[in-house]
Amino acid sequence: MGECDIVMKRHKVGKKRKKLKTNKDDVKTWRDLVFWRDLLLYFLAFSYVGHFIEMAWAWLAHVVLGRELMTNILHNPLEPYTIYGMGAVLVILIVKPLVKKLNHHIVATFVVATLVCAVLECVSSMILVWRHGYNPYWWYVDQPFNFYGHICLINSLLFGLLATVFLRAIYPLTEKLLRRSNQVVLNIVLLVLLAMFAVYYAGRYGLI
Repeated sequence: MGECDIVMKRHKVGKKRKKLKTNKDDVKTWRDLVFWRDLLLYFLAFSYVGHFIEMAWAWLAHVVLGRELMTNILHNPLEPYTIYGMGAVLVILIVKPLVKKLNHHIVATFVVATLVCAVLECVSSMILVWRHGYNPYWWYVDQPFNFYGHICLINSLLFGLLATVFLRAIYPLTEKLLRRSNQVVLNIVLLVLLAMFAVYYAGRYGLI
């Protein structure tokens, strides 16, 4: 074996070891409290972001489509819409690993994201109907291709598109921001969001 072959062999072994080390580090992140702290941050942050998305959609539907303005959405902009927070978490935990196996193909990302979002919305609607006797937030019985009013095709496609944009554009940016941010500051932000969350639900259920 020539000297050149020996160098190439060592280079390949080095690359293999580096890959194994990276994979090992990836596994460790699942056991790291920081990973779950960041996941909780995504849940809380996008629960509030989701309400503003719904407000924007309510105004758009009112102005462009002439639909009745949903005043319950505009009433309290600080109300967390937890379905959006859960959606962000499920996209990170389920959609991201699945599309990674599919080589991050954008069509696969959209299809998987749409299915996951549709299941989440359907289950959430069923729970709300079971809890309140009706769904106070959405009801698609008058929309085409709906499933007993819980979900409809157009909204599922829109949520799938939103989840795709989140995974391919927003999530990489927020991950960079989290890595570069001071951990103490992130912990304070988490505590503030948790306090807002707790105060809202405590007030809603008459605890304060």
